[in-house]
Amino acid sequence: MHKQISKRFPFLQEKSPHYDHSLRVERSRNGEPTLFHNATALHSRYDPIREAERDIMHIPPDTDTILIAGFGLGYVTEAVIKAYPSMHIIIIEPNPSYFTLAEEYRNLDIITNHLRLTICYTQQTDVLIQQLFAWQSENPYWIELRPRTQLDPSFFDSFRTIFRQYQQRIQTNRLTLAQYSWLWWRNGIKNKEEWITMKPVSQLFHSCKDMPILVIAAGPSLSHHINDIQYLKERMLIICVETALRILLQHSIHPDIVVSIDSQYWNARHVDNLNLENIIYVLEGSVHPMLIRNIPQSMRYLMDPLTPIFQPLQAILPPLGSLRSGGSVSITAWDLALQMQPSSIWCLGFDFAYPHAATHAKGALFEEWLVASATRLNPVTMQQHHLIHQKGISIPNNYGTMIRSDTRMQLYQQWIEEALIREKVPSYNLSSLGAAIKGMPYKSIAEALELSIIRSNIDNIVQHMKQMPMPKTHFPSLISQFHMIKAEMEQSIVTIKNMLSHSDVHVFQQSIASSFTQFSILPYIRQWINPLKYSLDDVTFLEEKERLLIKLQALSTFLP
Repeated sequence: MHKQISKRFPFLQEKSPHYDHSLRVERSRNGEPTLFHNATALHSRYDPIREAERDIMHIPPDTDTILIAGFGLGYVTEAVIKAYPSMHIIIIEPNPSYFTLAEEYRNLDIITNHLRLTICYTQQTDVLIQQLFAWQSENPYWIELRPRTQLDPSFFDSFRTIFRQYQQRIQTNRLTLAQYSWLWWRNGIKNKEEWITMKPVSQLFHSCKDMPILVIAAGPSLSHHINDIQYLKERMLIICVETALRILLQHSIHPDIVVSIDSQYWNARHVDNLNLENIIYVLEGSVHPMLIRNIPQSMRYLMDPLTPIFQPLQAILPPLGSLRSGGSVSITAWDLALQMQPSSIWCLGFDFAYPHAATHAKGALFEEWLVASATRLNPVTMQQHHLIHQKGISIPNNYGTMIRSDTRMQLYQQWIEEALIREKVPSYNLSSLGAAIKGMPYKSIAEALELSIIRSNIDNIVQHMKQMPMPKTHFPSLISQFHMIKAEMEQSIVTIKNMLSHSDVHVFQQSIASSFTQFSILPYIRQWINPLKYSLDDVTFLEEKERLLIKLQALSTFLP
């Protein structure tokens, strides 16, 4: 009897040293062992090795991680390793009896010796997400031993759901990169002279130890508690997202800190005609230049770049401080609060849904634009209906009532739920109407008002933040870095021009990738290269290459 798997993964023996007596092994027609669960065959009765080889024939060539649901006797896992020796593999199997039987009847050396392999064996689906993130998987693929997964559908369904959510998140990131890369690039270049004048957000870290913080987003539930915030402000430091700023100022509530990461022009319009004289603003470097111009220089704080193309500039800029985004500015604001090391974080307007058929709190600029654009044939209610019910799903709120949400909002909620698992600072949800967030229990306004009044202490801390000195950055070094980016991009343009008559897409892509040796420009043009993979003829392939050339030339015009 071989004990390869159990030696590498001792938890298999610890979990259950006994066989599952509903399982039995018989010989297939070709002599290989095959597995039965009562009368159901989990592998081929004739040739289980060939069956496994057929099962993996449709794995896409760009796959970087394979998830195998159900182990059986290990035929599928073995076939994957033989076909893809460097592949990352995650086996999802809760019953250790399968591994025990596989060890008894088969030699599993090829599986045991595969270093890029792990096993998910408990109901804790977050382990799967953590592993995918650890491997930075961008193209995972799901394979299942269907006779096995049908025996324990609830267990495997939970992992399948998590896998699909992860896939959706990756796809959303790619679409975001493809849609906004131009905007990030243009805004970042225009803002380059402002970067060296901003204070690093890391100066705010650890500044609120043992002090509660209120983080305000612009979800619809904010309207129901707007009058309570003036009392909460006496007890907590207030951080808000830029979409909520106008609403707060309209009610004479001045937040201590505002967070903005959105690069779009319309996002900059949230501060139109607002007095920002005495409010600290935390910014990402690719926000719209108009927004930065509206903020007093002494009030600006800059975080590490969230966009991949500007991340290498961290070597030139002073340490700024990293904040997570999760696709939503409300998550960045929550992470800022977390980095300030408070005693607790209280969240308001974190709805991740559309309670009462509303998208934002009343008074948000988006809601005002919705009203302004309404016509007799396209009233506000119809516009809201289209926004809410497009790809809509139903989720429970903190009252247990079902409310409408969508896949985008669910991605944001999933992200913060995963982050909450790893954090020790308690976070509470003051929004009863919004989505029920795991790890962020609901607390009433009355419970929040039981906190001590500490506004004078908060004001002293905020005043100290405002008086922090400006950093010293060598501006010529920053400009020289942008010159290097431009040189690399021009090299890429020359490469493409030289290959316009080439018909081999793989050689073409390798040549492009080799031209981005020192800077992470490749993630931006990946979406532009992808159409080349699916070109049906030489003419289409040539047209796509010419489009790529035009886009790169346009990007290079923004550089100094």
